[in-house]
Amino acid sequence: MKKLIVISVLGGALLPANEALDLLDSELPGPRQVYLDSADPPKAAQVQAKKKTVPPDRALPERWNIETPSLVTFGDSLTTRIAPRGVFEYQYQDQRVARGAKLSRARLGVELETYYGIELTADVLLSSDGDYEGWDTLQVRVPLSEDIDLSFGKFPPQFGTEYTQDPSARWFPTLSPLLAQVAPASSLGMVAEGDRGGFEWKGGWFSGDARRDIPGIAGDGYLYVSVASSFNGSGGEEIVTPRFQRWHLDYIYNFDGNDSETIPMAYSHLLATGMQISAGNFDFYSDFLLAEGDDQTAWGVTAAGGYWLVEDAVRLVGRYHYANSREDGGVLVGWGVPGTGTDALGPFGSPASTSASELHSIYGGLNFHVFEDNLLLGTGLEYRNLSGVVGRSDFDSWGWNTWARFAF
Repeated sequence: MKKLIVISVLGGALLPANEALDLLDSELPGPRQVYLDSADPPKAAQVQAKKKTVPPDRALPERWNIETPSLVTFGDSLTTRIAPRGVFEYQYQDQRVARGAKLSRARLGVELETYYGIELTADVLLSSDGDYEGWDTLQVRVPLSEDIDLSFGKFPPQFGTEYTQDPSARWFPTLSPLLAQVAPASSLGMVAEGDRGGFEWKGGWFSGDARRDIPGIAGDGYLYVSVASSFNGSGGEEIVTPRFQRWHLDYIYNFDGNDSETIPMAYSHLLATGMQISAGNFDFYSDFLLAEGDDQTAWGVTAAGGYWLVEDAVRLVGRYHYANSREDGGVLVGWGVPGTGTDALGPFGSPASTSASELHSIYGGLNFHVFEDNLLLGTGLEYRNLSGVVGRSDFDSWGWNTWARFAF
């Protein structure tokens, strides 16, 4: 009888215990649920990660557009698209060697794209009085496939970061001195290019003839090759700091040597390699330049940065440039506001110049984007130090540059 009582008591006690274990087992996560929970962070952590991600208003690769898009476009992708375009720029320079203010660029043109993807770009240069100064670009681009295009006509090669940018999209009113010295003139040429998976390539040939109008085919010309690779990490919310990176290498071989009108100072080899980086509101680019010939060799480094103090409105910009030459006077430094017809021939159009063996240049200023990238006001201070100056002693110079640009 006592045994029955004990068993009954134990059984009654075990029943609630079993129910409690069943309840506890139903609340504990199984092995699969533990794995899924570890793969997916808690919602609070996801919300916090989203708060840390502050992408810029404008996609980072768009900041490196090589030209400012036209304001007005007629037509659509189903018909022929026509876009009038132009750039007007006015500069005031107060430097030790030269001082002046005038219209530095006046360009009018049109861009046409057909239903089949064929593009025509025509840009003519004008003087401050509206007179004809020559053709800057007269180019036709034909798509050969989804990834390959062929361009031909009169246009400059995309050489170096600054020279690749159209004047409507440059950060500074003038090119780095060494780049302005060695970059080829706009000439008659043909370039095939492709882009797949972030890898870009270009290859072509340009004539050695340079004219304000349409150049002819003179001499053997020069060979142009360019490769680049880019990475854009700004697309996902999981990335705390959006970023964009691009590397490039541009090479030119001059077949004509001293007879070339498009390659300055008879350089045989031209090389430009560098990088572009964007992270949040900060943008940076750097280039290494090398120009080598039988009688002249020059090389230099450019490093420039920009930071958006007010997103897409006010930008702090700075640039350091160093140039050196193997021979005395191998670095040509320009002074003064260039003429409006400069781009019809080559990038170097300064009214005055100084030959030196070594140059240090530092520029710092502010760019005010009054109306996106179309209306830009800029002002900055530049310091230059020249060594091995031909015909005079070494000297340094402080200069002020204020400029306004309207692109449409």
